[in-house]
Amino acid sequence: INAEYMGKLHPAGKLHFLLTKLEDGSQILPGGLHDKKKDGADVSKDTVLKKAAVRLMKQQHNLDLDACKFQRCMDIKYEGEENTTRTIIVTPLLKPDILPLKPETKVDTEEVDVKTFELEDVPLTDEEREKIQKDFDEKIMKERAAAQNYRDERELDRCERLAKVEEFLAQRERDGPGIPATKKVRKEVTVKKTIEHTVAVPMITSLQTLLARAAAEETQDSFEVKVFAFLFDNLLKRINGERIIKWLEELGPRQAAEDAERKLKRQRDAEADDEYHKQVEEFNAKRKQRAEAKAKAIEAKKAEGEAHVDIPEDEPEPELPPAPKRKRVVNVVDEELAAPFRFFDDAQGNPSGFIQREELLEIVHTLGNFCQREVQELLQPTTQSRAGAASSSALYHYQLACTMEREEEIDEEAERRKEAENRAAVATAAAAADALASEGTLTTPA
Repeated sequence: INAEYMGKLHPAGKLHFLLTKLEDGSQILPGGLHDKKKDGADVSKDTVLKKAAVRLMKQQHNLDLDACKFQRCMDIKYEGEENTTRTIIVTPLLKPDILPLKPETKVDTEEVDVKTFELEDVPLTDEEREKIQKDFDEKIMKERAAAQNYRDERELDRCERLAKVEEFLAQRERDGPGIPATKKVRKEVTVKKTIEHTVAVPMITSLQTLLARAAAEETQDSFEVKVFAFLFDNLLKRINGERIIKWLEELGPRQAAEDAERKLKRQRDAEADDEYHKQVEEFNAKRKQRAEAKAKAIEAKKAEGEAHVDIPEDEPEPELPPAPKRKRVVNVVDEELAAPFRFFDDAQGNPSGFIQREELLEIVHTLGNFCQREVQELLQPTTQSRAGAASSSALYHYQLACTMEREEEIDEEAERRKEAENRAAVATAAAAADALASEGTLTTPA
């Protein structure tokens, strides 16, 4: 997935989970039944849960998660009339050395008895032989009788035809019916056949998809997937909401510090400009003084004629102090600061950069322990239209608030090349326009 596409996704769309697709098409959380002998009896211990999780993931998708730590995420109890069952959901803390995960499809094989048929050679009985011979004799008799039934032919032609038919039938009688020694009999046999059953197919699904998906039929498995998705989403909302509150607590002092730093920087830049202008004035004064001294020496030499006049030796040419490098100010969004806000930015496609003020107020009231006065003081910096940080009473432009000013030096050589290219392009366009005008193909409205 390219970076541009990932940048457009909601943070919940970047988080992916592994689900297991069963033969009936349903998608469930990976796992299975706890085994006291293999995993241990006390499921309240983390070691027992880890053994069960590692065993089941290895069994279902051939994933070795033994090196990971597991964290208990959720415990669901189902109280029935006869018994009570529990579903314990744990999440692994994946280490970079086992990424990327490559889950495999679990396929079970089964040997079954399959009935089929095959042909077998069996000797003919005497009754079957007699029946074949009898059928053959009856067929010869029918053919002889049929040969007698021709009409409308001359007697000579009839005699010749009957003689030929009789000769042919006599030869067939001598050859016989060709009774075979055996016959093919269809016999039922049972063979072993191996059948493959796809038991568990790995499915990689984003958190955003899990939250938006509605099951066609609510089952225990689909319920657990939905509850886990909402629980994880609320966990992320809490984490990002706490980061927003911390950001708001630091916003006022940070803005004051940035304003002070900006003011101090302007003062330093002004002092540097004054110092540079002062050095330039000293440079110009030295050049002027040097030129005047040389001119006076030459005039004195001309006035005295042939007399020897000592002309002061030229002093080294003073050097012009280097001009301070030009800089430009660019605005860069601090993605680390904007990340918690993007989780509450529900815009489709590209992030809008805005968050509802009511939602911001709800985050502060829900996750913070503030009174009304403290809430107003906390949100006061967000109501100021500082650098366009808040352009609406209903929306807070967090992206502008998280935009930082950065200075970068201007590449003079690159700027000169770019300017030369622009001039060349303008000259080329002007020459082309003149050529078209001279040919009369370019018209200009009056």
